[in-house]
Amino acid sequence: KKLYRSVYDLTYKYAKGTLTEVTAGDLDGVTSIASYAFTSNRYITKVTIPNPVTSIGQHAFSNMTALETVNLLGTVKLANYAFYANAKLKNLDWSKINSFGEEAFANCLALTDVTVYVDITKRGAFYLCKGITNLTILDGVTQLAQDAFSNCSALKTVVLPDSLVNLGYACFQTCLGLESVVVSKNVTRILGSTFRGCTKLASITMRSQTPPTLASDALSGCTSLKEIAVPIGSGNTYKAATNWSAKADIIVEKMGISFAVAFIATIFEFLIAIPLGITAATHQYSLR
Repeated sequence: KKLYRSVYDLTYKYAKGTLTEVTAGDLDGVTSIASYAFTSNRYITKVTIPNPVTSIGQHAFSNMTALETVNLLGTVKLANYAFYANAKLKNLDWSKINSFGEEAFANCLALTDVTVYVDITKRGAFYLCKGITNLTILDGVTQLAQDAFSNCSALKTVVLPDSLVNLGYACFQTCLGLESVVVSKNVTRILGSTFRGCTKLASITMRSQTPPTLASDALSGCTSLKEIAVPIGSGNTYKAATNWSAKADIIVEKMGISFAVAFIATIFEFLIAIPLGITAATHQYSLR
């Protein structure tokens, strides 16, 4: 027996605080969650969204003060502000999200681990998520929109995959704990305020031989920046490029990341191929 037949029945019941969990059974027959369906609810701690649901409307689960866990059983498209300002939300399967709306998870302070599987095309998806410490952007992602991770003050390291092409305006602005960044080789432009105000940012590694276009304020306020590592043979090009030239004294050539990984892997394979017990090989003898 189904407890409820519509989201409206559900929201009325939960508004009274009699139940704290939305189950897949509660949403049986529902294919989309309407805008503002559960917004500002103070009692729900867990939501399970069944496979038939493919879209979640604007503010559907925003400003819910008790929500901690969302179980997505199928892939969903998120409208603007879908989970905005959920102070306790921390558990979610990121692989189930195929589209982010504007500020979809902005101001979700308890999020710590985020993995991005798809392009973020709308601004501010994780704006003001001050608890994120682990960010993984998977290869295949090509775009991070404006303010995607701005003001994520606990974030320390960012590695952008080689698939990434578009890095949005102010994408990592005011990430006060950010210490190191690896910029992928296919990024052609670093727009205004991309890393503005990242006061602890000490090192940037560039993977492209050709300097991306750098906005004049992209690195404004990066008062701890001590090194910009660029591929071997590209140092002079970076030092002469517009706006990069202002950082010429900290631009250094270093072994490319991909080459270094391959080199280490080759050495490792060589070492494990040496028979156990052999500590030196200086001459070759034949047994007779």
